[in-house]
Amino acid sequence: MLKINDKALPHLTKLLKEGSPTSAIRLAVTGGPKGVGLNLMLDEQDEKDDLIIHKKLPFIIDSKLHDYCGTITIDYQEKVTTGCPANNTGALIISSENKL
Repeated sequence: MLKINDKALPHLTKLLKEGSPTSAIRLAVTGGPKGVGLNLMLDEQDEKDDLIIHKKLPFIIDSKLHDYCGTITIDYQEKVTTGCPANNTGALIISSENKL
C-alpha cells in the first residue's frame, strides 16, 4: 500500500516531469551516511516490478521489496534542518511500515 500526503503531490509531479513520457517514480533501497533507506528516482518499469497508480502518478517498486516494506508513506517536510547539509527548502520524506 502507498500513502502520499497532499503536500508531497506537487513535488512528485515536478519530479515525474523531469523524465521521459514512459518514466515512473521508482521506490528503491539506497544507502547513505545514515544507513539504508527508501529513495525515489525516475525509471522504467521492469517485469519484476509492481505498478501503483496514485492520483494519476505512476510509481514502481520491486515486488519483493513491496511485500517486505508493507505500507509506504511519502510526505513533504518544510525546512529540513537535520542532516548534512541542512535543506532550507524542504524535502520528501519516505518511510515504511517495516524498517529496512
